[in-house]
Amino acid sequence: MKKIGKILKTYNIANKENLVGVAPSQAIASYSKTSYNYHFKTLQNLIQFLIDELECHVVLIPHVREKSVEYDDRVICELLYRKLDFPEDVTVLSFDHPAEEIRALISKFDIIVAERMHAAISGLAQNVPAFAVGYSVKAEGIVGDIFGFNSLEDYIISIKNLDVELLKRRIKNLLDRKSEVAKYLSNIMPHIKEKARRNFTLTMEVLRQNT
Repeated sequence: MKKIGKILKTYNIANKENLVGVAPSQAIASYSKTSYNYHFKTLQNLIQFLIDELECHVVLIPHVREKSVEYDDRVICELLYRKLDFPEDVTVLSFDHPAEEIRALISKFDIIVAERMHAAISGLAQNVPAFAVGYSVKAEGIVGDIFGFNSLEDYIISIKNLDVELLKRRIKNLLDRKSEVAKYLSNIMPHIKEKARRNFTLTMEVLRQNT
């Protein structure tokens, strides 16, 4: 997509190194019946760690936009940006981007940390290493199918077990291995996508049999 270059320049991140996408969920604490404040402070500390100690540029992605404040990720992104005191090394995707633009922007990141599983999937599908903060078994299933269920802790943490120091270690580990993981994804994702396409074929066969 040619205009992605222009969008990156608009956000002043076209030539940034160590780009880390973070897709926080305004609703994840509600879904999991955990503390919003603890979740928020953990994300704040993680972002501060990324920009101060790992010298990353963080891009906050409001992946879900809703009329309800409870579910609108723009709310938590703005709150994080304000609480961090508008740092130069943090960018918020403030325009109302369609899905294809968000996907194209995610493809430019070194890694993505996602509380919205569709943001993680978007990264993984484009060979961008992803770390998921999950609240349900669906996240474990998707990540396990790609990386193997014995390697889950390297790529996912439950919101109910959220610990800032553990999260920092795991994100740093993923950043250190980003090239290795991206190469692995480039090899495995064609097979994963083929299996997904096969599901559509099987579904259509079943529907035809029942008509």
